[in-house]
Amino acid sequence: MSAKVAPALANISPPTLTALDDLDLPDFDPAIHLAFQPPTRRHTFQDLGLPQPENAPDLCVTEPFQLFSEEGVRMLRREMLSKPILDKYLRSWDRAPAYIAGHEKTAKFTLQAWQHPATQAAIDRAAGFGLRLLRREADLGLVNIQLGPEGLPGVYKLTETPSAPLSPQEIQKSSYDDIPIDAWHKDQVPVVCVVMLSDTSSMQGGETAIRTGDGSIVKVKSPTVGGAVIMQGGCTEHAALRATNVPERLSMEKLLRLRGRIDAVLETLVEKEKRGEMVERGEFEGWVREQTNFMKRSAWEMYERVPNYLGKDVPEDVIRDYLR
Repeated sequence: MSAKVAPALANISPPTLTALDDLDLPDFDPAIHLAFQPPTRRHTFQDLGLPQPENAPDLCVTEPFQLFSEEGVRMLRREMLSKPILDKYLRSWDRAPAYIAGHEKTAKFTLQAWQHPATQAAIDRAAGFGLRLLRREADLGLVNIQLGPEGLPGVYKLTETPSAPLSPQEIQKSSYDDIPIDAWHKDQVPVVCVVMLSDTSSMQGGETAIRTGDGSIVKVKSPTVGGAVIMQGGCTEHAALRATNVPERLSMEKLLRLRGRIDAVLETLVEKEKRGEMVERGEFEGWVREQTNFMKRSAWEMYERVPNYLGKDVPEDVIRDYLR
């Protein structure tokens, strides 16, 4: 099912700000907007009873770690929840009832936050290996939003300040209560960094759930606003679960690709030649197969995923048949 822009919300009282230029957004400053603390542990595929994918590091998911500061999150929310962004980029589809995407050329602060070298260095350190950004539509700063009783119009009432938990008396039933924020899926790209933009200190539920090899579920959630997890979502089935005692649950995703190994391999070959060592045939041919697979997947991204499957679930047999 294709993604669609949310229907016009004419009955909503708009905020006074009508353009991004009115938002008083600063330039991204890592000294102010980052608060990186590395994860205490990285979980391997074996830890979760899953097969390790070929030609990929043995990281399934990190423990939650702090990435953005509270001020950084406040600025991300200020931009993402502004009326100009919501009017144009708030969308809905079968798998995710509410998300914001496609704003890469519009959302200045969000773009700066994810493209800054300090942010990239923090992500690489947290993952334990080099990653690179993807800059295509819906790949940078996608925001998943939990809907409440008011549905999509209620998103316009959220502000830059994360909402406080609700008392039992304040919790209202919603037609979305049994619908995940983002249903079970595998990502269309190898790696995802998920950042929590809501207050999780007293949140019940709201985790990122991962299905393990024996079918059981592992749940991870940052204990703080601005916390993150990194996982190889392209080969790990996962979902964003609803929170039950809060009026909101917002998370932002950055999709990433493994940094190309071509330079590293060529450097290894040159060093071996300098030492007069013979490059083993199996070593070189294995690398050639890896690069061939990488180029096929790059072609899939360019000529199939982006034009035909953006905002859709892709059947695994479609990708498999393309890569043959």
